[in-house]
Amino acid sequence: MGTVVNHVFNSAFDVVGGLPGGPLSDVVGGALVLVRRSLFFVPEGVSVAQSNSSLMVSVNSGSVAYIRQVGDAVQISGDPSFFRAYTVGDAGAVSVSVGSAGNAGCAGVVVTSGTVNGALSTTGIDALRFGDGAAFSGKVDAVLSAGTLHVRDAVRGLDGVRLDAAVVLDSDVEVDAGGKDARFTGTVDAARAGGQSLTVTALTSTTFEAAVGGRAALASLLTRGIAPLSITQSTDTKTIPLHYLPTYNANGQPQVKYGIDVAIGNNASQMYEFDTGGTAFFAGYNPSFWQNVPLSTTGLSVDYSSGNFYNSVVSTTPITLGTGSATVSTQPIQIGAILSGGNSNSGAVFDFTNPLVPPVESNFFGDFGASFAVLPVTGLSIPMTSPLFQLPGNLSSGFLVQLGPIGTDPQLSVGVTDALRDQFTYAIPVAQLIGSGNYPVSGYPVLQQFGFFPQYFAQDGTGAKQPIGTEQFPQCASQCLPTLIDSGAPSTGIRLKDIPGGDPYNVNGQLQPGVTFIAEFPTTQGRTPLEWKFTAGDTGSVDLVQYQGGSVATNTQNVNTGLTLYNYYDVMFDVQDQVIWLRPNGGQSTVSLNSVTTTGNQTYQQKATLGGSYSTGSGDFSVAGVAALAGDTVINAGSGDVTFSGTVDGAANGQQSLTVNSSGATTFVRQVGSNFALKSLVTDAGGSTATAAVTTTKDQTYNDPSVTLSGPYRTTTGDFLVAGNAELAGPASIQTGGPGTITLTGTVDAQPGRGLTLELTTAGGDVHLGGAVGAQNPLGGVVLASTADAGATTVTADGAINLDGGLGFANQDGLSIGPAVTVDFRHGGLVQNFTKTGIVLDQSEDSTLKKFIVSNNGTGGIVATGVKGLTLTDSAVMGNGAPNGGDGIDIAGGIDVNITGNSIIGNNGDGIAVYDDADPVIVNSEDIKVIGNVITNNTGDGIDLKDADGVEISGNTLTTNTGNGILSLTTDDATIETNTISGNGEHGVTVDQGTGNTILSNAISLNIIDGISLQNGGNANQAAPTVASAVIANGRLIVTGKLTDRSGDYRLQVFYSPPPVNAQAPPVQGLQLLSDGTETTDSFTVDVPGGSLWQGSYVTVTATVGDNTSEFSVPVVITVAP
Repeated sequence: MGTVVNHVFNSAFDVVGGLPGGPLSDVVGGALVLVRRSLFFVPEGVSVAQSNSSLMVSVNSGSVAYIRQVGDAVQISGDPSFFRAYTVGDAGAVSVSVGSAGNAGCAGVVVTSGTVNGALSTTGIDALRFGDGAAFSGKVDAVLSAGTLHVRDAVRGLDGVRLDAAVVLDSDVEVDAGGKDARFTGTVDAARAGGQSLTVTALTSTTFEAAVGGRAALASLLTRGIAPLSITQSTDTKTIPLHYLPTYNANGQPQVKYGIDVAIGNNASQMYEFDTGGTAFFAGYNPSFWQNVPLSTTGLSVDYSSGNFYNSVVSTTPITLGTGSATVSTQPIQIGAILSGGNSNSGAVFDFTNPLVPPVESNFFGDFGASFAVLPVTGLSIPMTSPLFQLPGNLSSGFLVQLGPIGTDPQLSVGVTDALRDQFTYAIPVAQLIGSGNYPVSGYPVLQQFGFFPQYFAQDGTGAKQPIGTEQFPQCASQCLPTLIDSGAPSTGIRLKDIPGGDPYNVNGQLQPGVTFIAEFPTTQGRTPLEWKFTAGDTGSVDLVQYQGGSVATNTQNVNTGLTLYNYYDVMFDVQDQVIWLRPNGGQSTVSLNSVTTTGNQTYQQKATLGGSYSTGSGDFSVAGVAALAGDTVINAGSGDVTFSGTVDGAANGQQSLTVNSSGATTFVRQVGSNFALKSLVTDAGGSTATAAVTTTKDQTYNDPSVTLSGPYRTTTGDFLVAGNAELAGPASIQTGGPGTITLTGTVDAQPGRGLTLELTTAGGDVHLGGAVGAQNPLGGVVLASTADAGATTVTADGAINLDGGLGFANQDGLSIGPAVTVDFRHGGLVQNFTKTGIVLDQSEDSTLKKFIVSNNGTGGIVATGVKGLTLTDSAVMGNGAPNGGDGIDIAGGIDVNITGNSIIGNNGDGIAVYDDADPVIVNSEDIKVIGNVITNNTGDGIDLKDADGVEISGNTLTTNTGNGILSLTTDDATIETNTISGNGEHGVTVDQGTGNTILSNAISLNIIDGISLQNGGNANQAAPTVASAVIANGRLIVTGKLTDRSGDYRLQVFYSPPPVNAQAPPVQGLQLLSDGTETTDSFTVDVPGGSLWQGSYVTVTATVGDNTSEFSVPVVITVAP
């Protein structure tokens, strides 16, 4: 009975406690106390004992202790009206301990209002509630060893919160641990499944040691390091979205960059790198995006630490930042129009003319500088500087950059107000650049680009802090370094100008991973001093600290914080107050969880340590910061979206798996397993998945119908599977180890207009492409490889493969097939417009290429080097080799190669060239079959053989090639039979030096020089027969002659040719075979059917002695017997 009464009255007191203070609520509260005392004999039972600043509060069963801060006083009472409250005056910080609840339970603590200057600890209390805005400035520690702690509304301990109990949420609850930790040692459940939500704010860490929602699911769970900034949109402040746009280096590691949309004049916008370390705005000149924008003749060039350089002229024009409704425009200001540029490190040359192909880091058309620096220009009275200091009104007073934690929802807010300043914790003074005047438009004094001077240290474990840097600066009493906060730099750089010393724990040019990097910032305006520190690692923009030489921006030692600082702080550049404001954004905080069940969203706005299962009903699941898996993790999001904005890693290599079940969108914004590989990654069969580089030791399985790939994908021994269609958002390379296979079941396409590339490598595992590649949007190249000495890889394709080297970002070669790779591509495709070769095969074995169109590739159509068992069939190889020459098909060392049924037309070189690969010789060319091809209009020879033995050329049509129809150079034992060889620019067939080459049963005509030519001992200079006569008699053509140059029997072929059309026509050769027989004597007579209509036509003959075929005999006119 007592417990029931206690619950009823305490609930009533909760209602009264929520009423506005005043006489009415006091009367109601007092009446409730009297009723409980007189009718139910339950005293309020709250007493207070004080010892110095410690207050010991005893709460009997069925009672509630009400606590509030009123001015400088703390009041404690047993009823919500604070009737006869115990009051502690201005006594400084207090420690409030509440306990002695008794056996009946239902004892509670309610903090009604104000921020109590002190800490709160409770023992045995099973109900806890904080009113609107009520808090303790110290830590709140609630312990309940048995039973359930019921929490309502809020718990706020600004120096930390620990709830050491099984917790039930009786309402939506906010837990605020301020700048310290929030800890839940027991389970956390809703009072009614799906009825209550929990929000936890803790700048350091939030830990759930037991399951959340395991008994009764929460409605939602939100954890964060700090409450978000309040940014009011007005004429004084406007927010513009930025874009997270990573690029990948040669090792597949992402380089983090951010972009901003900018329109020049009244033209469409393009994407530019948002660079708080850069000076002024430099935009690539493309007339389509600069219409009605004048260019001056004032030139200037700029260089960047990245190696980028721009050669520009000055243009004065308004610009517009952002797109849609989120835009801000300037008056006409000075910007740089980039006419040429490139990167001095890579040798890249920037081309700004293709709007689908941003040339700078593959994402940008220039650099939007946002540093404090100005750039004087010879001939101009006004220096160039960032457009952000030249906006209208208060918008030019400064700007706020939010890129963290890690990169969720990056944005730029222009215009600094007092309302924004009041929300920032730290104010870093920035030095004025004396003698540089004021910024144009805004008129504020120019500030130094490296305008503030922290002290930097490195510390290993508990050892002493080691100072970084050696130069002394007048701004500091002790060692410090001028500093720049640069969004364009992907990692923290310490630039020491190669001066010895001042680089503690320098390992291969970086701060040793595991060492603590410490920066101590000076502050102003009465703000708390700032110490920024983190543990150095190897991940760019997260924890990588590099020791570097100098920088192009200053000749002193300095530090560029890079993007790393943005992961910890929102940064506001305030030119009006000459301050950089920093406010923690939660990126330094961590939440640790062990299974969570909600009916709605789970939102973790900081780093997260995950393990167990996470179910959201159909709500969204998101982690804003770095995620570490402490155990196997399963996310069940129903139709909700799943988003990991930061990197995802295991606790140790290959130990933790991640499974995501969602019919919504699953997005991994950054790389997975780059530091510690996951064991496996699996997504289910609904929705879509977007990834950006994944490393596992076992399988990667993407079962969604739509999967987006970008960056490197690696498995140590596992398989890689995409069950649906794949789209490339960036260059992608997939590599499996051990016996791992690669399967792309559906189609594979690039993004529209972007020639993105795909590389597939296994260690002997097979590759299967189940759908068309590039059918909707061609790829810019496919590379197929097998790990060295790992065994053969077989690649099969069930659809066509379409590649276009004319698109931006394309490879130089189209389809590259590496050593020990066997392809079975029978469905063809289109490979065109590559700067080098369309299809390259290097030491491939038993490959089949069928039904391809290979056209307009710069140095050749198909090149096969050192191949065995290759079949090229039913394909068209056309128009390759422009402008500097290239063959249609090159076999540079091949055994058992079959080239059949192809059209090889209009290449700027030989149609087909077969030769030994000279350096080194991988295999000798032999057993090559060229059968049934149409080879025409090539600028070299139709077929060119060199050092290629045992080649069969039969059934081909070789016409109007600029060189020979067939050239056989230093080649033995070729068989040239049943071909049509006509109209070629030199000889029909030339044999130069080689022997044993049979030339039989061909239709050879109208070749400019001759039909068959033996040169330099070719075919042992076998002499042609001499024809004595060709006479028609009695319906028969009788040809007589002799061959004296023979060493045995010989094969004699007789050919018919019509008379030349005029004197300028090519010589008579051998158009139609009339007779094929073996002769045993020098003299021969051949008798074949013939008619008088042949009169005036010609007969030629060839002799083949052994396997050496002669040239055509001198033509003899056919006559009719009298």
